[in-house]
Amino acid sequence: MRRITAVVVLLIVVLAIAVPAFGAPQGQEGNGSGKAASNSIYIVQMSDKPVVAYDGGVAGFAATKPAPATPPVGRTGTRPCRCS
Repeated sequence: MRRITAVVVLLIVVLAIAVPAFGAPQGQEGNGSGKAASNSIYIVQMSDKPVVAYDGGVAGFAATKPAPATPPVGRTGTRPCRCS
């Protein structure tokens, strides 16, 4: 019984590795036209601003834009920034 279980597990592992390796034929990466794709790089340009820029202009949808950061004032153990 253990031997059968081991063979079944081995077969599943081999198929899990082999099936993706023999997936789509060369030149047919799922574009549906049957033509060879020149590369797999796509540039996507959104029509609106990203979600992190939404400041709550629509009723019922909370703003997702983060509030501006404020520096800590009067905290002990802090040093002034020497940025220049």
